[in-house]
Amino acid sequence: MKKLTNNPDSVLPLISFQSAARAWRVRRGDFGTELKKKLDDRRCGYIGCLDSSMDVKSIQQWCLKQEVVRSNKGTVREYEMFKNIVASFMKEINELSKTPLISYSPQFTELVYKDDKTEMPISKLSAGYQSLLWMVMDLAYRVCMLNPELESREQITGIVLIDEIDLHLHPKWQWNVIDALQKNFAGVQIIIATHSPIVISASKKANLILLDDAQDISYLPDYNSMIRRGM
Repeated sequence: MKKLTNNPDSVLPLISFQSAARAWRVRRGDFGTELKKKLDDRRCGYIGCLDSSMDVKSIQQWCLKQEVVRSNKGTVREYEMFKNIVASFMKEINELSKTPLISYSPQFTELVYKDDKTEMPISKLSAGYQSLLWMVMDLAYRVCMLNPELESREQITGIVLIDEIDLHLHPKWQWNVIDALQKNFAGVQIIIATHSPIVISASKKANLILLDDAQDISYLPDYNSMIRRGM
């Protein structure tokens, strides 16, 4: 593994579990700090990737560091990749005419989100906004930690499991979220658990699996089959 991570030409796969508690169960302490010091390489992108809580502090600190480097040396490739992934995802899911902006604000000492209608610290946004933003920022952050020399989103590979993706989401976001994920992480296998008929109805290009109370598994040929079965 270390030999692979030390090869700058290798693309490390994104691996992530986004739990149903992601909107409120965030880690703001020093989780992973000592481990990051010991590794000090691209493997840091895997720290906590299967945990149910999210390491918000590491994302904030990384963005602050990138802003400092950018102000002193100009464009930072991995930071631009991070912002582009987040902005593209939010533009798609919100059906915006202009590309939104995400940046670290020294004034608020945290990340700020700005689009056609909104400009405020992420911590002040609604639960739905925070759920979406922290999810995609966690994925983008891990992509950039694992592959800082990545040239395009098309090179991203991996596997992501998202539980209850519809939590706190406006119906429009539930309808758009799968397309937004597929367009920004086209090479990633994304496994989603949901009870939302809106998410299911929007999953026209996805493979649908029905899990019933008896834990029986049924593979459905298309989303209309799910609707006909009363889900």
